[in-house]
Amino acid sequence: MAVRTVFKKAFIIVVIVVILAATFPVVNPQLVVRRIQRESNDQLALNSDELDELDNGVYSTSTDPLQGREEIDPGSVDAKTVSRLISKFAKASSTLSSASQFKPSSSFPPPPIILIPGLASSQLHSWSSPPSCPSLRLFTLVWLHLPTMAKIFSTKNGKQARCWMEAMKLRMDESDPEHFKVRPGTGLEAVSRLSPESFLASNLLGGSNTLYASLIFWLADSLGYDESSLFGLGFDWRLSAKRMQERDDTFQSLYSNINDRVKKARRPCVVVAHSLGNRLFQSFLRWVEHEFYKEVVEEEAAPPVTSAEEWSTYFSSFIWDEGSINPTDEIMTGWKFEAHRRFLIWLDKSISTYVALSSPIIGAVNPLRAVMSGESMGLPIGDRESRDMEITFGSTSTALPISTSELADWDAIELAIAQSGGFAGQGEQFSPLQKIVERRLDWDSNFPLLAVTHSNEKKSITGNFHLEGENEGVIAELSPTNCSSGEAFAAFADIFPEPEDPLTQKKKQLETSFYADSRFNIFDGIFERPQIRHVILAYGTNLPTEIGYTYTKEAARVPQDLPEVREVIWEEEGGKVVVEEEGMESTFLKLGGKKRREAMDVKEADRLTKSGDGTIPYLSLAWGHTWLLDFARKGWKDDKAKTPSIEKTEKLAGYGGWSAPGENKETCIKSTDDDQCIDDILTGKETKHPHLTQYHPKMEKWKVSGISKTNQKWTTTLIEADGVEHKETPRNFDILNAVFSEVLQLADEEFD
Repeated sequence: MAVRTVFKKAFIIVVIVVILAATFPVVNPQLVVRRIQRESNDQLALNSDELDELDNGVYSTSTDPLQGREEIDPGSVDAKTVSRLISKFAKASSTLSSASQFKPSSSFPPPPIILIPGLASSQLHSWSSPPSCPSLRLFTLVWLHLPTMAKIFSTKNGKQARCWMEAMKLRMDESDPEHFKVRPGTGLEAVSRLSPESFLASNLLGGSNTLYASLIFWLADSLGYDESSLFGLGFDWRLSAKRMQERDDTFQSLYSNINDRVKKARRPCVVVAHSLGNRLFQSFLRWVEHEFYKEVVEEEAAPPVTSAEEWSTYFSSFIWDEGSINPTDEIMTGWKFEAHRRFLIWLDKSISTYVALSSPIIGAVNPLRAVMSGESMGLPIGDRESRDMEITFGSTSTALPISTSELADWDAIELAIAQSGGFAGQGEQFSPLQKIVERRLDWDSNFPLLAVTHSNEKKSITGNFHLEGENEGVIAELSPTNCSSGEAFAAFADIFPEPEDPLTQKKKQLETSFYADSRFNIFDGIFERPQIRHVILAYGTNLPTEIGYTYTKEAARVPQDLPEVREVIWEEEGGKVVVEEEGMESTFLKLGGKKRREAMDVKEADRLTKSGDGTIPYLSLAWGHTWLLDFARKGWKDDKAKTPSIEKTEKLAGYGGWSAPGENKETCIKSTDDDQCIDDILTGKETKHPHLTQYHPKMEKWKVSGISKTNQKWTTTLIEADGVEHKETPRNFDILNAVFSEVLQLADEEFD
């Protein structure tokens, strides 16, 4: 019996490791070395000792970059060596020329950088010691400590696992459950990695088990950043933005840290947000403006202007966007107008650049499944357990899909396209946006975003059934507006009644945490480009991504049953839309089975040209292309007819430079050991596993720049990287290279 128990525990540990290894892959420094060797050619003069290090490989890959420890392991190269070589490479390589030009000093420090992680990407700690849960004590790392998780989920009676899940859950009003109190970690440690150094983390995950560790390491090692110039926003990602601020003063902390660092550096900061962190940043900007409104009301400081002409003059004197103000609109007059003016002045002085990585601009569909029927988040728990947790999280409503049909200003978008040259004149520049605009695509343009059918229906909602207009047997077809308003929760509560009616409670939570407070109601419009001088968007594409669901109501269903997913709609590489039937896979952990997917009958004209990043659908990511049009919709120093055009460049997989579309040619350079094309090895064509930090994708870049009425340079840059998965965006070398070359070049130009 004892031997059986040992094997059971060992198996569960391996399962957890397999799951987390897929989520947080090991960085292979050898690939960095190959990059340096190929890219540098004669530019990088390595000395004999360095060449010996590369040839002999006498350092360990198990180095933790944040701890500085290393173990000798012949046959590999350690992260410390790689970092030094990257730093030297950066000074010689033309692709990072801006990094070499920008030289931080104590008298002229680098721009402060604020890091905002996404969902489930920062640490959570226990601040209670429940008597019934010995595994949870004060300061225990609840999310996500590998040894603790292995212990919890290997306990025979399941008590430890139940304790952990009870600690992670919230009440439906987002308050703490009885006897449990979990709070976010703070500082860079909280956002650099989820699990601290341990046997599992260091040896199996290589120390890179979260998003920002690689970026922090590179900034510190290559550009001299430290805790005074870097700030990581640790926050309780289970909560809605409103509850975060009410309970933990999250936004006040972020506001204070930005102000302190800007004051010390004497220059604006750079904000880097990933995934859900972008929606949080959107809420933060709304909160800051409201704080200025409170300040103005207390001072009774309405500007002394009365006519429309005076409003226009007053407004254009401090910001470049003259066209967005309607002086007859009550919402922008008086105190609110003055508050908006102060907010824009603060924004201009405090944030020079906003980097949006994998941003769900108009939401995602995964949160719907998590709330309706559960999503395991890669943990060894069932749908029931995961759903019981996730339905309590206010954050699962933060990225609900937003309807473009209802909220997009299509006329303004089309006018901006015309002012920027039009589709005919700039086909390449508008290629991702053209179909979206011409077809005015929404989440449900080709099929219902969320549907429910009877179990005995032979034709599904996602096949010919919907497209031919037959609707017999359909219980509900729910639009993106139904989803973001909470009506979908109410519909499911009616169709699938459950004890205690959790979905009705979820709708009430949504209304309280978002709609009841205008500061945090991010569903009243589509997130437009913020009025920050430089905005850079970057994300991965062409990975299978969920874009819709069909649920089925079984005739024999009992109230304790969860709603059952019948079909999942996916978008795949090239924009192909397929439907996958649930229940076709019988193998554990998907290690040996594959569900059946069939192509859907979607017209070519209605299909996008790419798929999403494995988490966020392409429609939501690609909505960032509308941000490139922002300049055509705003005032310029010169005539609006001279609105600058969008410049498009591309970079082939491997190590070529940026060039105009079609000018770059792919080459094959043989490796010395296996006679394979290095590009094939590094791009994952050989291994068919692109989720490595050193995966080198094909990238496309769109950029527009201009001079504002206040003589400031404004830019918007958008980068799409083929095959880069959602969580890999903040740690893919090529993406970080492209993004921070842009960031540092702009900083160098503005503060030379």
